[in-house]
Amino acid sequence: MNSMVDLIASQLKNEASKGDLNDADTRPADNVKFPQIFREYNMEYKPIIVGLLEPRISGAKVDRIIAKLGFQRSHHVKAIGYSRGI
Repeated sequence: MNSMVDLIASQLKNEASKGDLNDADTRPADNVKFPQIFREYNMEYKPIIVGLLEPRISGAKVDRIIAKLGFQRSHHVKAIGYSRGI
């Protein structure tokens, strides 16, 4: 899982350095390029289970991101407070 996070984060930082992104400080899961990079990763590595933990986004934005990721089955669990790390 860490390799997925590192890969996506590095690709987003690379795009930001090129000036292709609106906000270089945007969190990876909240970034407009995240669904595209995530799909590319899934097509290449074909993971069986994927978990996105503590993306620090919520509500309708989470539902839009889940829809863009294109999984047949997905589940969104609402946070209760802040876990302060996993």
